[in-house]
Amino acid sequence: MTVRVCDFGNGARPEEIRSRRTDESTVGGLGVFLIRSLMDKVEYGFRRRDVRMVRLEVRSINTCAQQLYRTLGYIVTQRLPRYYSNGGDGLLMIKSLD
Repeated sequence: MTVRVCDFGNGARPEEIRSRRTDESTVGGLGVFLIRSLMDKVEYGFRRRDVRMVRLEVRSINTCAQQLYRTLGYIVTQRLPRYYSNGGDGLLMIKSLD
């Protein structure tokens, strides 16, 4: 069994989250826990700076990242045609921090 794990990969811009296949026994719930913990810390820092809205872009084909962000409270608000340098579409996702 394999699961998809999102990471930034070598040479990727921060908005270009890539996915890779990883053995479930090495990542499983721990990987998701670590990603959620990191995002919680980032959002906490934003709140301390009075940031009210977070936006991010994700590849339209990166269902792994999309699902993760949805579970964290982000919603898709717009499709971004040909957003990436290879012509791939992106999705704009936002989350209110209020």
